[in-house]
Amino acid sequence: MDKHNLWYRHMTGTFCFQIKRLQTVALCCLLLLTSNAFAQQQVPAADTTKNSNTAFIEILNSTYTDIVKQGTEQITRIVGDVKLRNGSDILYCDSAVLYQNQKVAEAFGNVSIEQADGTQAFADYLKYTGGTKIVYMKGDVVLNDSKGNSLWSDEVDYNLATKVGKYYHNGTLQNEATLLSSKSGEYNLKTKDARFKGDVVVNDPEYTVTSEDIGYNTDTRVVKFFAPSIVQNDNTYLVAKAGTYDAEHKIAKFKGRSNIIHNAQFIEADDLKYNRISGWAVATGNVVAIDTSMKTTLYSGFAMYNELTEKMTATDHPIMKRKDGADSIFIIADTVFSEPIANLQRPDAGPIDTAKLQLDKLINALQQGVEVDSTKLLFHPSGKDSIVSLTGKDSTAHLKGKGSLLVQPVTDSLNIPEEPALELPQMNVAADDSLLVDTDTVVAAADSLKTSSERPERPKQRIGENASQKVFENGDGKEGDKPRYFIAYRHVKVYADSAQAKCDSLRYAQSDSLMILYKNPVVWGRKSQILGDTIYALLDSSKIQEVYVPKNAIVIQQNGPEKAGMYDQIQGNRIHAFFVNNELDSAVAYPNAETIYFPKDDEEAYIGASRASSNRLRIQFKERKVKMIYYLTDFKQTMTPMMQVDPQSLRLSRFKWREAERPKSLEELLEHATPFQREQILGKKADKEPDATDTKPKPEQVNKPKKKTKRK
Repeated sequence: MDKHNLWYRHMTGTFCFQIKRLQTVALCCLLLLTSNAFAQQQVPAADTTKNSNTAFIEILNSTYTDIVKQGTEQITRIVGDVKLRNGSDILYCDSAVLYQNQKVAEAFGNVSIEQADGTQAFADYLKYTGGTKIVYMKGDVVLNDSKGNSLWSDEVDYNLATKVGKYYHNGTLQNEATLLSSKSGEYNLKTKDARFKGDVVVNDPEYTVTSEDIGYNTDTRVVKFFAPSIVQNDNTYLVAKAGTYDAEHKIAKFKGRSNIIHNAQFIEADDLKYNRISGWAVATGNVVAIDTSMKTTLYSGFAMYNELTEKMTATDHPIMKRKDGADSIFIIADTVFSEPIANLQRPDAGPIDTAKLQLDKLINALQQGVEVDSTKLLFHPSGKDSIVSLTGKDSTAHLKGKGSLLVQPVTDSLNIPEEPALELPQMNVAADDSLLVDTDTVVAAADSLKTSSERPERPKQRIGENASQKVFENGDGKEGDKPRYFIAYRHVKVYADSAQAKCDSLRYAQSDSLMILYKNPVVWGRKSQILGDTIYALLDSSKIQEVYVPKNAIVIQQNGPEKAGMYDQIQGNRIHAFFVNNELDSAVAYPNAETIYFPKDDEEAYIGASRASSNRLRIQFKERKVKMIYYLTDFKQTMTPMMQVDPQSLRLSRFKWREAERPKSLEELLEHATPFQREQILGKKADKEPDATDTKPKPEQVNKPKKKTKRK
């Protein structure tokens, strides 16, 4: 055999052996690397399972996991479709870092948390501290509870155990169509209670709220006010310091000095309740009600206003002030009622309002000059501090419970059962009130979230562009320009600088400026007095223009000093008197007219006393005295010389001088007003009433020498 061939074979065999050996080594290395990599990937999961007491988070899924040590700290890096579990809480993210010794976890990218009760959290970044169960989230953070309520902010601290999320740099809570935004706040996803502070705005399709500090419950939809707040709907403003607004039943209960504004009506009180469904607002304690259209201000202890019918009722020492320019007129009564004149023109359809029928009957009688007894319009309260159903049926609603919200009710002194009573509705809502029950079904709580590899979707931002809008656009305010009328009844007194009046009941209409006084009325002007069964007074501002007395009329004017007892008197079945600057200028009396007056000569000396009668007469006055009397038909006269005159015996049949009943000043009119009313009207604080237990001497009694008496 050729040597050359032997050598070739030997080398070939050796070469093949070496190739096979290299292949074997390479395969072993590949298997070793694969086994190392596989062992390296499985270590954390295996260690976590075996050492559950030390591993605070369990890794359920990832693409790549790496464990490194930095000093004594063991750090686990997890990348790709990360799914972690801590107890029943599941966390998803793009990547995470676990600090096992510190029990701290950081998650990055598309972070989401699922809890067993259906709570979800979303963020761009998360830091979790195992010992405190506090999660810090940043970047488009969303907290969702099981009922679909969402809390949005850029940074949120969330406690996995207590389910409380807090934000400190602007956030918004979304409850169905309601948005609540503020600088800082917190939301308890377990109790559904939220608290917002700093530039708080609540936007709802039906109302808006602005405040600095409020609370809110997403289940009950009750707003709590901890700072001065404004609640506004389409045409009503509510301003409160403290209290609640139940958005579900649309009921507000305000404590502290609060007010409501509706069109031309402004009401302020110490306690205010409002029901948007029925339209009634109930004010209690130091009430101030302003009607800008009538230029009136009403002070009372209790008032009710309906924004649907625009009715107003005030009791508990109501005092009405009407101001026009520099002139003011004041009216006090037991009760004051007011509404738009348009309410009197109702179509003959729908349920019958018996109280309104009675008011219509009263007004028609007044306009016809018929004597009317206002005590037939009664309130029928049954006690104090009741909770009454407000059914939204206007004034036909009946008082329920053990008492009434009226502070000083008017009682029925005549006891006339056949006449319908004016029954006032009251505040609060009965549980069975169908008008206040939301018929929408309540969404049931979601089932417990099952652990799965499916990551929940981050909800889309549904907050509207008007989230920071603080007030809704209001109407043009023309609704407040409706002409109104009011009725004051029981113990009515009227005071102006140059004219005063007293009667049982009074009606005034804004449309014609006609004031009607009935049941034993009297009108005083300077030194004159007008009496009759019913008195019609036409006003211009607070000045009297005309007075008409349709039955049993008499005009009395003092002539000379009061001690002289001389009175000029004009009497007739009817009298029509005309005034200039609140001074009696002229009058017409008819039929069966009679006069007594004391004429003077050119030197202003009394001539005597004239007593005359005529079927019709006309009188002219000058400087508060009779200037001329024109007897038109059937004239008869008796003249008595002054030396033979007995002024006390010269009285007509209807003569009655009622000067003692006349309020001499505004202070006297307000004698029984509350300190708050006197302060508001007079512009000064009322004097402190003396304490009966105070035995200290007055300043003027201290160090005063006693007067010595001389002995006789």
